[in-house]
Amino acid sequence: GIFYFLWLGAHAQGGNGWVGPYDVTKILAADPEAMQKPDSPLWGPIHAPHHWGEPLFGYYRTDDPYVLRRHAQMLSDAGVDFVVFDVTNQITYREWYTALLETWSQVRAEGGRTPQVAFLCPFWQPDKVVRELWADLYESGLYPDLWYHLDGKPLILADPHLLGGMTGLSEHGYPTRLLPGQVLGQSFTAPQAFDSVAVATPTWNEQGSHATIRLRAGGPTGTVLAEATAQELFDNDWLTLANPNGWPAGEYTIELSEPTGTVGWWGVTRDALPDGTALLDGEPVEGDRTLRLTYVGGTGDPMRDFFTFRKPQPDYFVGPTGPDQWSWLEVYPQHVFHNAAGEREMMGVGVAQNAVDQRLGSMSEPDAKGRAWHNGAWDPDPAAVDLGLNFVEQAEHALAEDPRIVFVTGWNEWIAGRFTSFGGVDYR
Repeated sequence: GIFYFLWLGAHAQGGNGWVGPYDVTKILAADPEAMQKPDSPLWGPIHAPHHWGEPLFGYYRTDDPYVLRRHAQMLSDAGVDFVVFDVTNQITYREWYTALLETWSQVRAEGGRTPQVAFLCPFWQPDKVVRELWADLYESGLYPDLWYHLDGKPLILADPHLLGGMTGLSEHGYPTRLLPGQVLGQSFTAPQAFDSVAVATPTWNEQGSHATIRLRAGGPTGTVLAEATAQELFDNDWLTLANPNGWPAGEYTIELSEPTGTVGWWGVTRDALPDGTALLDGEPVEGDRTLRLTYVGGTGDPMRDFFTFRKPQPDYFVGPTGPDQWSWLEVYPQHVFHNAAGEREMMGVGVAQNAVDQRLGSMSEPDAKGRAWHNGAWDPDPAAVDLGLNFVEQAEHALAEDPRIVFVTGWNEWIAGRFTSFGGVDYR
């Protein structure tokens, strides 16, 4: 499979008062010092999409049937079985994926070949996007021959625990560190049956932290309904307890205890949940802690039965945190992601990674892992950028591990926004 980008619409050639396209390669050719001149008139406005170079087919739009046909031919000739559309920004790009599906359907009707398609949905709040795709495409039965199937059902990259109705407190106001021997808690009232409850856990960038999450009926001395010990927590991830049969409406307490390493719980100092309170060792304390409930029923149920879900892992470094997850991009050496049956299901392969040390960065940072990055460093040859050394290193690693599926990032991500800061780095 390969990552495919739909957003080369009108905004890539102009819009919002922008006069595009803006091409970084041509800007630097006109003024090699432009990277040190943020106020140069050669640059487009802040936030305006900039092409990194001119595509083979020119500055095309994603609804150009000629380009879409060439893409189908090129990808099929390369042995690509499916493309995954990037809809992680809460926009489905319906107009653009419909143009592609219509064109590729025509190609198939004429006897040609095309890849099949799937979608990568938002990592933390996928419900809106999944519902729109379900209503606009899948439930309507449009272009079913183009849907990519995994385990007998259309594949969608979305966390199924985040579908359906949700409520709670997601604000990260301040973190409370969980000390050995302590029990942090939050009481809450569920107005209807729910099938998962989650808490947001900072680790202050420390890896290898563990903690136990526990759900009780009623208050802090109530019957334990479920518990689990996270084998490894990741900074600011949501630690989740799930029950496919659901728990009924009522009063509950969720707890975090038994820490190993550095772990905490995000919260706020004000009373944000009217039917609950933060707890420390069973006693009320000021404020409330983050909490996320997903409810049984609603719009999620038909979709749960229709799709094969794989939870997308956004992190470039930590690898899978459980079964039935997929990566989209990782630094070398990439991890193997297993399914619930324990099979070596997939690995990601990237052309480059906007990773700097152990954080996300901009590709314009000197230490970002660009196309000439391999063997842990930049290749000193100025021509190395054209050799695909980063991609080759990752591809060879994936071939040696031999998973069922290799997912390549990416095909046609020609544009990126222009920003004054990113990842904590100020570029002004």
